[in-house]
Amino acid sequence: MVRHNRRPVIPASELRPNQLSLYPGEPTMVACPDCGAWRVLRRSMVAPHRAADGNTRCPGSAQRIRLDLTPGAWLARLRIAETQAGLRRPTTVRPADPHIERVPGRVDAANAAA
Repeated sequence: MVRHNRRPVIPASELRPNQLSLYPGEPTMVACPDCGAWRVLRRSMVAPHRAADGNTRCPGSAQRIRLDLTPGAWLARLRIAETQAGLRRPTTVRPADPHIERVPGRVDAANAAA
């Protein structure tokens, strides 16, 4: 039986929506708070896993997570976060102006075709 890692319980509402997966009909998954690896929640704890070195146990293993969100509330938070991220993205990349002089001797897609 796995024991928790003695850290305070993290409420799911304090995690970013993209660190949690509460889709109906799928296992509840969470990104490990230490290494970011996606793990299934078992008994409200992050499933045990190895650290990046492959030998030691990740300190985020067995982190307790309190599910204080419904799948609907989580999905609403996820949609809001996706919208906000889209607003922060830069505008679309436009092709270079054909009137701009190319650097001589530089091989790029425009000069390679010539």
